[in-house]
Amino acid sequence: MMNNAEKRAESFDFNKTSKVLQKAKLFTFIRTVTISFVVFVLLSGALVVLNSIMLGRIATKELISEHLFDTVARPNIYQGQYQVTHGFLAGEIAYVTYRIVGTRPVYNGSYRIDFSLIPLTFGIYGTGRGQLNRIEVAGGYHYFNRAGQREMIFFHPAIQYQTYPNDLDSLEAIGPDKYLEMALSFDRDYSFKEVQAMLPGEVKIAWYWVDTYNQDNLAGMKGRYLARIGPDGQPTGEKEFFSARIYAC
Repeated sequence: MMNNAEKRAESFDFNKTSKVLQKAKLFTFIRTVTISFVVFVLLSGALVVLNSIMLGRIATKELISEHLFDTVARPNIYQGQYQVTHGFLAGEIAYVTYRIVGTRPVYNGSYRIDFSLIPLTFGIYGTGRGQLNRIEVAGGYHYFNRAGQREMIFFHPAIQYQTYPNDLDSLEAIGPDKYLEMALSFDRDYSFKEVQAMLPGEVKIAWYWVDTYNQDNLAGMKGRYLARIGPDGQPTGEKEFFSARIYAC
């Protein structure tokens, strides 16, 4: 039989104690890793949901803002299908636009809006106009949008221009079974009823340009225009009305 000293020596077996400690450390490590993983998954899920909610709200505001801008600044432009793409802290909205010509929607080009939760310094940059967007004609240029449609040009009645493009002669070449969209610039301010009385009954008025220019705006437009015509007052092609004309689409 073992005496008391032998029993105490066996109870303090360092090999057994080391194994118990190793098991305890392993259990603690596994528990720590498991808890950390669960917390990481929960926080990641919460971050993804929060990111999606916040970007969704921003995307909605951007779409409403773009719709309001189209309503007041882009004549006869209507938004079509759109697609919202969410990334991390940033997103993109891509949508198409249409014009209503007669009773038919006509494709007017695609647009993209970039947005983010935090203002970022990186992005995609470019120019809105290139050489393929214009064609030289007698006395100037014709400009075209991203869908290949000719852009409408407007002239403010408070500014006297040397020449004015006139497409009325081209109407005879258009058959009676076709629809067209035309922009009209007037020589002075007219009321709604006066404009209606000038136009034939079959003409459908889609929109009106609201004069929001003050005297400073007009003075700046007139100054830029006068600086770009020739010294002898003769037309100089594109420069004659490029800076002074008003783009509405």
